[in-house]
Amino acid sequence: MSQFAARKRALLSSTGIKPLLQYNFTTSSVLPPWLAFSRAGNAMVYDSTGKLTYAPNNLQTYSNTFTNAQWIKTSVSLTAGVPDPFSGTNATTVTATAGGASAELNGATAGGPYTGAFLIAIWVRARAVTGNVWIYYNGVLNAIAPTGTWQQFYAVSSFSAGYPRPDIILQNNGDQIDVYSATLSAVTYETAPRSGDQVITTSAAYYGPRFDYPGGSADGLLVEGARTNLYLNSAVPALQTITVANSSTYTISFYGTGSIVVSGAYSGTITGSGVNVLTQKTFVAGSTSLSMAAPTGTVINVQVELGSYATYRIITAGSTITRAADVPTSAVPLTAYLAANPSIWELQDEATGTISRAVYTAGTFTFPTGKWYRSMAAYPIGTPTGYLNTKLTVGGPY
Repeated sequence: MSQFAARKRALLSSTGIKPLLQYNFTTSSVLPPWLAFSRAGNAMVYDSTGKLTYAPNNLQTYSNTFTNAQWIKTSVSLTAGVPDPFSGTNATTVTATAGGASAELNGATAGGPYTGAFLIAIWVRARAVTGNVWIYYNGVLNAIAPTGTWQQFYAVSSFSAGYPRPDIILQNNGDQIDVYSATLSAVTYETAPRSGDQVITTSAAYYGPRFDYPGGSADGLLVEGARTNLYLNSAVPALQTITVANSSTYTISFYGTGSIVVSGAYSGTITGSGVNVLTQKTFVAGSTSLSMAAPTGTVINVQVELGSYATYRIITAGSTITRAADVPTSAVPLTAYLAANPSIWELQDEATGTISRAVYTAGTFTFPTGKWYRSMAAYPIGTPTGYLNTKLTVGGPY
Protein backbone atom coordinates (compact mmCIF):
# COMPACT_ATOMS: atom_id res chain seq x y z
CA MET A 1 0.00 0.00 0.00
CA SER A 2 1.37 3.40 -1.00
CA GLN A 3 2.01 6.05 1.63
CA PHE A 4 -0.73 8.20 0.10
CA ALA A 5 -3.27 5.37 0.17
CA ALA A 6 -2.43 4.55 3.78
CA ARG A 7 -2.82 8.17 4.78
CA LYS A 8 -6.17 8.43 2.99
CA ARG A 9 -7.42 5.25 4.62
CA ALA A 10 -6.45 6.55 8.06
CA LEU A 11 -8.12 9.86 7.33
CA LEU A 12 -11.35 8.18 6.37
CA SER A 13 -11.47 5.80 9.31
CA SER A 14 -14.44 6.19 11.64
CA THR A 15 -12.31 7.91 14.24
CA GLY A 16 -9.86 9.85 12.06
CA ILE A 17 -11.97 11.89 9.65
CA LYS A 18 -11.24 15.57 10.08
CA PRO A 19 -12.69 18.53 8.17
CA LEU A 20 -10.38 20.00 5.57
CA LEU A 21 -11.89 23.40 6.26
CA GLN A 22 -14.30 24.68 8.90
CA TYR A 23 -15.57 27.99 10.23
CA ASN A 24 -17.98 29.33 12.83
CA PHE A 25 -19.67 32.57 11.75
CA THR A 26 -21.26 33.10 15.17
CA THR A 27 -17.92 33.53 16.95
CA SER A 28 -16.17 35.86 14.50
CA SER A 29 -17.22 39.12 12.85
CA VAL A 30 -14.56 38.80 10.14
CA LEU A 31 -14.94 36.91 6.89
CA PRO A 32 -12.49 34.03 6.41
CA PRO A 33 -10.05 34.64 3.55
CA TRP A 34 -11.67 31.95 1.42
CA LEU A 35 -15.08 33.66 1.35
CA ALA A 36 -15.68 36.79 -0.74
CA PHE A 37 -18.63 39.12 -0.30
CA SER A 38 -20.31 41.93 -2.22
CA ARG A 39 -23.45 44.06 -2.07
CA ALA A 40 -24.29 47.02 -4.28
CA GLY A 41 -25.60 49.27 -1.49
CA ASN A 42 -26.04 49.79 2.21
CA ALA A 43 -28.06 47.54 4.51
CA MET A 44 -29.17 47.44 8.14
CA VAL A 45 -28.02 44.98 10.77
CA TYR A 46 -28.09 44.49 14.55
CA ASP A 47 -24.59 45.02 15.87
CA SER A 48 -22.94 43.36 18.88
CA THR A 49 -24.75 45.77 21.24
CA GLY A 50 -28.11 44.62 19.87
CA LYS A 51 -28.81 48.01 18.24
CA LEU A 52 -30.10 48.48 14.71
CA THR A 53 -27.53 50.23 12.53
CA TYR A 54 -25.84 50.15 9.15
CA ALA A 55 -23.53 47.33 8.16
CA PRO A 56 -19.86 48.29 7.73
CA ASN A 57 -19.51 50.83 4.94
CA ASN A 58 -17.20 53.46 3.54
CA LEU A 59 -18.94 55.69 1.01
CA GLN A 60 -15.84 57.78 0.40
CA THR A 61 -14.33 56.71 -2.89
CA TYR A 62 -10.57 57.05 -3.45
CA SER A 63 -10.44 57.31 0.31
CA ASN A 64 -6.65 57.23 0.51
CA THR A 65 -5.72 58.42 -2.98
CA PHE A 66 -5.47 62.13 -2.24
CA THR A 67 -3.67 62.72 -5.54
CA ASN A 68 -6.80 61.60 -7.40
CA ALA A 69 -8.76 64.29 -9.25
CA GLN A 70 -11.69 63.69 -6.90
CA TRP A 71 -9.81 65.61 -4.23
CA ILE A 72 -9.94 69.36 -4.84
CA LYS A 73 -6.50 70.81 -4.15
CA THR A 74 -6.09 74.54 -3.66
CA SER A 75 -2.64 76.05 -2.95
CA VAL A 76 -1.13 72.81 -1.71
CA SER A 77 1.36 70.26 -2.92
CA LEU A 78 1.10 66.53 -2.17
CA THR A 79 3.76 63.90 -1.58
CA ALA A 80 2.49 60.33 -1.55
CA GLY A 81 4.18 57.23 -0.14
CA VAL A 82 5.11 58.45 3.35
CA PRO A 83 4.81 56.39 6.56
CA ASP A 84 1.22 55.72 7.71
CA PRO A 85 -0.27 54.82 11.13
CA PHE A 86 0.01 51.08 10.51
CA SER A 87 3.72 50.71 9.65
CA GLY A 88 3.17 51.02 5.92
CA THR A 89 4.11 53.81 3.53
CA ASN A 90 0.65 54.72 2.30
CA ALA A 91 0.12 58.18 3.80
CA THR A 92 0.37 61.52 1.99
CA THR A 93 2.07 64.75 3.05
CA VAL A 94 0.08 67.94 2.44
CA THR A 95 2.18 71.12 2.20
CA ALA A 96 0.55 74.55 2.11
CA THR A 97 1.93 76.68 -0.72
CA ALA A 98 0.02 79.78 0.38
CA GLY A 99 -1.78 80.96 3.52
CA GLY A 100 -5.29 79.59 3.91
CA ALA A 101 -4.61 76.72 1.55
CA SER A 102 -6.91 73.70 1.60
CA ALA A 103 -7.06 70.15 0.42
CA GLU A 104 -10.65 69.02 0.22
CA LEU A 105 -13.01 66.36 -1.06
CA ASN A 106 -15.51 67.22 -3.73
CA GLY A 107 -18.91 65.56 -3.97
CA ALA A 108 -17.74 62.60 -6.05
CA THR A 109 -18.44 60.05 -3.33
CA ALA A 110 -20.61 57.05 -4.13
CA GLY A 111 -24.27 57.96 -4.62
CA GLY A 112 -25.59 61.08 -2.97
CA PRO A 113 -27.03 63.44 -2.12
CA TYR A 114 -27.28 61.83 1.30
CA THR A 115 -29.79 61.92 4.12
CA GLY A 116 -29.29 60.76 7.68
CA ALA A 117 -26.32 60.62 10.03
CA PHE A 118 -22.77 60.15 8.75
CA LEU A 119 -19.52 59.66 10.57
CA ILE A 120 -16.62 61.41 8.82
CA ALA A 121 -13.07 60.53 9.86
CA ILE A 122 -9.48 61.01 8.70
CA TRP A 123 -6.05 60.28 10.16
CA VAL A 124 -3.77 63.33 10.62
CA ARG A 125 -0.20 63.81 11.86
CA ALA A 126 1.63 67.13 12.13
CA ARG A 127 4.99 67.59 10.39
CA ALA A 128 5.55 71.36 10.59
CA VAL A 129 2.58 73.36 11.83
CA THR A 130 2.95 77.00 12.86
CA GLY A 131 -0.65 78.14 12.38
CA ASN A 132 -4.13 76.73 12.76
CA VAL A 133 -5.39 73.49 11.25
CA TRP A 134 -9.08 72.93 10.63
CA ILE A 135 -11.28 70.17 9.30
CA TYR A 136 -14.40 71.58 7.68
CA TYR A 137 -17.42 69.35 8.31
CA ASN A 138 -20.82 70.20 6.88
CA GLY A 139 -20.43 73.97 7.02
CA VAL A 140 -18.63 74.07 10.37
CA LEU A 141 -14.93 74.76 10.94
CA ASN A 142 -13.53 72.32 13.48
CA ALA A 143 -10.17 73.38 14.87
CA ILE A 144 -7.85 70.42 15.48
CA ALA A 145 -4.44 70.20 17.11
CA PRO A 146 -2.48 67.46 15.36
CA THR A 147 0.75 66.32 16.98
CA GLY A 148 3.71 64.32 15.76
CA THR A 149 1.72 61.18 16.57
CA TRP A 150 -1.02 59.88 14.29
CA GLN A 151 -4.56 60.76 15.45
CA GLN A 152 -7.90 59.92 13.87
CA PHE A 153 -10.07 63.05 13.86
CA TYR A 154 -13.79 62.57 13.35
CA ALA A 155 -17.24 64.09 13.65
CA VAL A 156 -20.85 63.02 13.11
CA SER A 157 -22.97 65.17 10.82
CA SER A 158 -26.67 64.88 10.01
CA PHE A 159 -27.85 65.64 6.49
CA SER A 160 -31.31 66.19 5.04
CA ALA A 161 -29.70 66.37 1.58
CA GLY A 162 -26.11 67.01 0.61
CA TYR A 163 -22.61 65.65 0.18
CA PRO A 164 -20.78 65.24 3.48
CA ARG A 165 -17.03 65.60 3.13
CA PRO A 166 -14.07 66.84 5.14
CA ASP A 167 -11.99 69.83 4.00
CA ILE A 168 -8.53 69.99 5.50
CA ILE A 169 -7.36 73.60 5.87
CA LEU A 170 -3.86 74.81 6.71
CA GLN A 171 -3.43 78.44 7.78
CA ASN A 172 0.21 79.26 7.08
CA ASN A 173 2.37 78.93 3.99
CA GLY A 174 4.82 76.05 4.39
CA ASP A 175 2.87 74.20 7.06
CA GLN A 176 2.82 70.43 6.59
CA ILE A 177 0.63 67.58 7.79
CA ASP A 178 0.37 63.91 6.87
CA VAL A 179 -3.07 62.51 6.06
CA TYR A 180 -4.29 58.93 5.73
CA SER A 181 -7.54 57.09 4.96
CA ALA A 182 -10.69 59.20 4.97
CA THR A 183 -13.97 57.44 5.78
CA LEU A 184 -17.56 58.50 5.26
CA SER A 185 -19.92 56.01 6.88
CA ALA A 186 -23.67 55.91 7.36
CA VAL A 187 -24.47 55.27 11.05
CA THR A 188 -27.42 55.46 13.42
CA TYR A 189 -26.37 55.87 17.06
CA GLU A 190 -22.56 55.68 16.75
CA THR A 191 -20.42 58.70 17.62
CA ALA A 192 -16.89 57.28 17.13
CA PRO A 193 -15.24 55.50 14.17
CA ARG A 194 -16.11 51.83 13.75
CA SER A 195 -13.41 49.31 12.92
CA GLY A 196 -15.54 47.66 10.23
CA ASP A 197 -15.73 50.90 8.22
CA GLN A 198 -11.96 51.32 7.99
CA VAL A 199 -11.59 49.94 4.49
CA ILE A 200 -9.62 51.86 1.87
CA THR A 201 -11.56 52.33 -1.36
CA THR A 202 -10.74 53.19 -4.96
CA SER A 203 -13.47 53.98 -7.49
CA ALA A 204 -16.25 52.14 -5.65
CA ALA A 205 -17.75 52.48 -2.21
CA TYR A 206 -17.33 49.65 0.29
CA TYR A 207 -20.37 47.78 1.58
CA GLY A 208 -19.42 45.09 4.06
CA PRO A 209 -20.94 41.80 5.26
CA ARG A 210 -23.53 41.73 8.03
CA PHE A 211 -22.60 39.77 11.12
CA ASP A 212 -25.87 39.93 12.96
CA TYR A 213 -26.62 40.08 16.70
CA PRO A 214 -30.39 40.37 17.22
CA GLY A 215 -31.00 40.82 20.92
CA GLY A 216 -27.23 40.94 21.44
CA SER A 217 -26.67 37.26 20.62
CA ALA A 218 -24.73 36.22 17.51
CA ASP A 219 -26.80 34.61 14.75
CA GLY A 220 -24.00 34.59 12.19
CA LEU A 221 -23.55 36.06 8.71
CA LEU A 222 -26.85 37.44 7.39
CA VAL A 223 -27.44 36.83 3.67
CA GLU A 224 -30.62 38.37 2.23
CA GLY A 225 -31.93 38.75 -1.29
CA ALA A 226 -32.91 42.10 -2.76
CA ARG A 227 -36.06 43.71 -1.33
CA THR A 228 -37.79 47.10 -1.78
CA ASN A 229 -39.59 49.01 0.96
CA LEU A 230 -42.65 50.57 -0.67
CA TYR A 231 -43.60 52.56 2.44
CA LEU A 232 -42.38 56.17 2.41
CA ASN A 233 -40.84 57.97 5.39
CA SER A 234 -40.67 54.68 7.25
CA ALA A 235 -39.24 56.14 10.46
CA VAL A 236 -42.06 58.72 10.71
CA PRO A 237 -45.10 56.84 9.38
CA ALA A 238 -48.09 58.72 7.98
CA LEU A 239 -51.20 58.25 5.83
CA GLN A 240 -50.34 56.95 2.36
CA THR A 241 -51.54 54.80 -0.51
CA ILE A 242 -49.18 52.25 -2.07
CA THR A 243 -49.44 50.69 -5.51
CA VAL A 244 -49.07 46.90 -5.38
CA ALA A 245 -49.47 44.01 -7.84
CA ASN A 246 -52.84 42.27 -7.66
CA SER A 247 -52.66 38.61 -6.53
CA SER A 248 -49.05 38.97 -5.36
CA THR A 249 -47.90 38.23 -1.80
CA TYR A 250 -46.79 41.16 0.39
CA THR A 251 -45.71 41.59 4.00
CA ILE A 252 -46.35 44.63 6.21
CA SER A 253 -44.11 44.92 9.28
CA PHE A 254 -43.17 47.41 11.98
CA TYR A 255 -41.94 47.81 15.56
CA GLY A 256 -44.04 49.22 18.39
CA THR A 257 -47.25 48.78 20.33
CA GLY A 258 -49.48 50.97 18.13
CA SER A 259 -51.82 50.07 15.30
CA ILE A 260 -52.25 50.71 11.58
CA VAL A 261 -55.63 50.43 9.83
CA VAL A 262 -55.19 49.05 6.31
CA SER A 263 -57.71 48.91 3.46
CA GLY A 264 -57.87 48.21 -0.26
CA ALA A 265 -55.58 45.37 -1.34
CA TYR A 266 -55.83 44.10 2.24
CA SER A 267 -58.31 45.15 4.92
CA GLY A 268 -57.73 44.94 8.64
CA THR A 269 -56.07 46.46 11.68
CA ILE A 270 -52.49 45.46 12.44
CA THR A 271 -51.55 45.94 16.09
CA GLY A 272 -47.98 45.84 17.32
CA SER A 273 -47.04 43.41 20.07
CA GLY A 274 -44.03 45.16 21.62
CA VAL A 275 -41.64 48.11 21.47
CA ASN A 276 -38.77 45.87 20.37
CA VAL A 277 -40.89 43.19 18.72
CA LEU A 278 -41.28 42.99 14.94
CA THR A 279 -44.96 42.62 14.07
CA GLN A 280 -45.69 41.38 10.56
CA LYS A 281 -48.74 40.61 8.45
CA THR A 282 -48.49 38.66 5.17
CA PHE A 283 -51.34 38.81 2.65
CA VAL A 284 -52.21 38.24 -0.99
CA ALA A 285 -53.18 41.54 -2.61
CA GLY A 286 -56.82 41.69 -3.68
CA SER A 287 -56.37 44.84 -5.78
CA THR A 288 -53.61 47.20 -6.90
CA SER A 289 -54.08 49.86 -4.22
CA LEU A 290 -53.07 49.47 -0.56
CA SER A 291 -54.24 52.29 1.72
CA MET A 292 -52.53 52.68 5.08
CA ALA A 293 -53.93 55.12 7.62
CA ALA A 294 -51.75 57.19 9.91
CA PRO A 295 -50.75 54.95 12.82
CA THR A 296 -52.16 55.33 16.30
CA GLY A 297 -49.82 54.81 19.23
CA THR A 298 -46.14 53.97 18.83
CA VAL A 299 -45.23 52.63 15.40
CA ILE A 300 -41.72 52.90 13.89
CA ASN A 301 -39.73 51.52 10.95
CA VAL A 302 -42.70 50.50 8.84
CA GLN A 303 -41.97 48.25 5.90
CA VAL A 304 -44.14 47.04 3.01
CA GLU A 305 -42.34 44.57 0.74
CA LEU A 306 -43.06 41.98 -1.90
CA GLY A 307 -42.55 38.57 -0.29
CA SER A 308 -43.91 36.11 2.24
CA TYR A 309 -41.92 37.35 5.27
CA ALA A 310 -40.38 40.54 6.61
CA THR A 311 -36.69 41.18 5.99
CA TYR A 312 -34.37 43.59 7.79
CA ARG A 313 -35.30 47.24 7.97
CA ILE A 314 -34.97 49.35 4.82
CA ILE A 315 -35.16 52.98 5.91
CA THR A 316 -36.97 55.25 3.44
CA ALA A 317 -37.56 58.97 3.15
CA GLY A 318 -39.57 60.50 0.29
CA SER A 319 -39.09 57.60 -2.12
CA THR A 320 -38.97 53.83 -2.08
CA ILE A 321 -35.60 52.22 -1.34
CA THR A 322 -34.25 48.92 -2.61
CA ARG A 323 -31.72 46.99 -0.56
CA ALA A 324 -29.33 45.15 -2.88
CA ALA A 325 -28.78 41.42 -2.41
CA ASP A 326 -25.98 40.07 -0.23
CA VAL A 327 -23.71 37.99 -2.46
CA PRO A 328 -21.20 35.63 -0.79
CA THR A 329 -18.92 33.74 -3.16
CA SER A 330 -16.18 31.20 -2.63
CA ALA A 331 -12.47 31.84 -3.10
CA VAL A 332 -9.41 29.61 -2.82
CA PRO A 333 -9.42 27.04 -1.28
CA LEU A 334 -13.19 26.85 -0.69
CA THR A 335 -13.96 26.90 -4.43
CA ALA A 336 -11.99 23.72 -4.98
CA TYR A 337 -13.39 22.02 -1.88
CA LEU A 338 -17.02 22.76 -2.78
CA ALA A 339 -16.48 21.52 -6.34
CA ALA A 340 -14.94 18.20 -5.35
CA ASN A 341 -15.76 17.53 -1.70
CA PRO A 342 -18.85 17.06 0.47
CA SER A 343 -19.68 19.78 2.97
CA ILE A 344 -22.05 20.48 5.84
CA TRP A 345 -23.57 23.91 6.47
CA GLU A 346 -25.49 25.05 9.53
CA LEU A 347 -28.02 27.72 8.53
CA GLN A 348 -30.82 29.59 10.26
CA ASP A 349 -33.87 30.40 8.17
CA GLU A 350 -34.84 34.08 8.19
CA ALA A 351 -38.54 33.38 7.63
CA THR A 352 -39.01 30.76 10.38
CA GLY A 353 -35.97 31.10 12.64
CA THR A 354 -35.34 27.36 12.30
CA ILE A 355 -31.71 26.27 12.62
CA SER A 356 -30.73 23.17 10.67
CA ARG A 357 -27.74 21.38 9.16
CA ALA A 358 -27.60 19.76 5.74
CA VAL A 359 -25.05 17.67 3.86
CA TYR A 360 -24.18 18.92 0.36
CA THR A 361 -22.48 16.64 -2.12
CA ALA A 362 -19.65 17.96 -4.28
CA GLY A 363 -20.72 20.88 -6.47
CA THR A 364 -24.20 21.35 -4.94
CA PHE A 365 -23.83 24.21 -2.42
CA THR A 366 -25.00 27.43 -4.08
CA PHE A 367 -25.06 30.07 -1.28
CA PRO A 368 -28.79 30.43 -0.50
CA THR A 369 -30.38 33.76 0.52
CA GLY A 370 -32.77 34.42 3.38
CA LYS A 371 -30.38 32.71 5.81
CA TRP A 372 -27.98 33.32 8.62
CA TYR A 373 -24.81 31.37 7.92
CA ARG A 374 -23.79 29.88 11.29
CA SER A 375 -21.02 27.36 10.61
CA MET A 376 -19.64 25.02 7.96
CA ALA A 377 -17.17 22.17 7.36
CA ALA A 378 -15.78 20.61 4.17
CA TYR A 379 -14.69 16.99 4.31
CA PRO A 380 -12.27 14.79 2.30
CA ILE A 381 -13.41 13.17 -0.92
CA GLY A 382 -14.97 9.80 -0.22
CA THR A 383 -16.11 10.52 3.34
CA PRO A 384 -18.90 8.00 4.02
CA THR A 385 -22.42 9.43 3.98
CA GLY A 386 -23.17 7.65 7.24
CA TYR A 387 -20.31 9.44 8.95
CA LEU A 388 -21.44 12.83 7.62
CA ASN A 389 -24.96 12.19 8.88
CA THR A 390 -23.62 11.85 12.43
CA LYS A 391 -22.55 15.53 12.20
CA LEU A 392 -26.03 16.88 11.47
CA THR A 393 -26.80 17.68 15.12
CA VAL A 394 -27.24 21.45 15.29
CA GLY A 395 -24.49 23.17 17.24
CA GLY A 396 -22.50 19.97 17.67
CA PRO A 397 -18.84 19.46 16.79
CA TYR A 398 -17.78 18.83 13.22
